[in-house]
Amino acid sequence: MEYNVEFCLEKYSRIAQAMGEVFYTIEEGAMKAVERVKELAVDVGLPSFKSLGVKEEDLEKLADMAAKNISTESNPREMTKEDYLTLFRRAMAD
Repeated sequence: MEYNVEFCLEKYSRIAQAMGEVFYTIEEGAMKAVERVKELAVDVGLPSFKSLGVKEEDLEKLADMAAKNISTESNPREMTKEDYLTLFRRAMAD
């Protein structure tokens, strides 16, 4: 969501509104949605990327596979293999 936020401002602000957030701009609402969904992931116990046993040496292959996945085309923002690598490395650090 954080990667896509600039491309989904209205949609994400509606998510924040549905979650009971108060905000004054769609940009603020979109960012609140991102933060609330992060909190929700923790609250429901979604495992972290790192806890799934993914290793640094797996990231290249995972990024390549992700970039070739058909769902990449429907992402609101273009995703390249390098974009996936960046996101995966960030997820490993969290």
